[in-house]
Amino acid sequence: MLPASLSYYNRSYQSHPPLLRGHNQRPLSAEESTHSCEALLATAMHHGCCHWLPDGRSHQQAQPRELHEWMQEEYWGGLAKQERIG
Repeated sequence: MLPASLSYYNRSYQSHPPLLRGHNQRPLSAEESTHSCEALLATAMHHGCCHWLPDGRSHQQAQPRELHEWMQEEYWGGLAKQERIG
């Protein structure tokens, strides 16, 4: 099942070639950024899509160090662990 839509973040999937795109509608808070990343991951898993483009060009404001650490250690790090296990 696809995750609920987020008013501040669009996701689109194309099947040929398989590509998932994420795009914020406005600058996001750190909490919204984590929700959008989790929604993008759930959408990718739903479609079995391993090619993603999380487009943050509209998001030029600085984010807290904790968000960057979460992205590196938990989000991307967790995905890398899943790849090794799967």
